[in-house]
Amino acid sequence: MRYIIITLLSIVSLTSTSAQGSFLFGPKAGPTLAFQEWNSFDRQVLRDWHIAAFIESYNEDEDSGSFIAQLGYHTRGSAIRVTNGFTFNTNNVGFKFNNASLLLGVKRPLPIKGKWTPYYMIGARLEYTLKTNLNDFTEEFNAGSIFYPIEAYVNKINYGLSMGAGARFSISEFVGGFVDITISPDLSYQYQQPALGNVINPNGGGNITIGERQIRNMTLEISFGVNLLRKVIYED
Repeated sequence: MRYIIITLLSIVSLTSTSAQGSFLFGPKAGPTLAFQEWNSFDRQVLRDWHIAAFIESYNEDEDSGSFIAQLGYHTRGSAIRVTNGFTFNTNNVGFKFNNASLLLGVKRPLPIKGKWTPYYMIGARLEYTLKTNLNDFTEEFNAGSIFYPIEAYVNKINYGLSMGAGARFSISEFVGGFVDITISPDLSYQYQQPALGNVINPNGGGNITIGERQIRNMTLEISFGVNLLRKVIYED
């Protein structure tokens, strides 16, 4: 955790210095595929969305890299199978963790010339969980709710990495667009629950013990965004 914080602070300092001159900024949004690992077992994919705003250092030399800072609203989680007559449905039914995310990182273009400029990026994330839907499962699925995560063991603060690639294009000198794909694995646990003993079995047969549960997020996001250039021109 210490190294993550040091990395975040270092990039904030560099980004702030760059932002005193010209810089890029704008919104981005798109679909999300959220995955979770529960005690080394993968869950079903949850489909949702994300939105963010970013600021990026700017240099006239298009081959040079840049520093980026991004603040976003992201859905982390996983889907579950729900019986629907004779079929199983996983369409957007699942555990959702709605997180505010601060990402700080670097972006570097690839040496490929054309209408589109491809790039890759990597950054560190710090997140805060604003809300979850875990209490909905307690209300709707009473019989099996004891086997689901509960709000009390949610870690509000999490951290991880984000890596991705994309391509940008220019519309005019001051306006451009881009599309990118990012994979964001967490290094911390979104949820940590110790073993719980003497739990009443809703199916009868006496009390049971629920094992320790650790949940970690990983998210795949496709973003569509707009680059707006604030250009500072120095005159003698």
